[in-house]
Amino acid sequence: MGKEFLVEVPHQLSREEALSRIKSLISDLKSQYGNQVSNVNEKWTDNRCDFSMKLKMFKISGSILVDDSRAQIRGRMPPGTGRFEGKAKGLIEERAKKLLS
Repeated sequence: MGKEFLVEVPHQLSREEALSRIKSLISDLKSQYGNQVSNVNEKWTDNRCDFSMKLKMFKISGSILVDDSRAQIRGRMPPGTGRFEGKAKGLIEERAKKLLS
């Protein structure tokens, strides 16, 4: 089934500005960690994105939802990811906070 994670990043921006900034989250991760991020797919509908990507050797899938006060990133990693789950979640959270600050 896989391990789930949740990252919530509050913001003080308009929803439109937060959405504009967070839309670059996955491409920023790919740019910053290029050789570790591959098979990136994302589909935005209004303020929601469904995504999947391969981070190192693990496939991550999930969704991003941006509202008036926060960005919420939910993801799922395959079983057996162990310590890598925390690292992946940390990278996503760190980048989202920078984008929304």
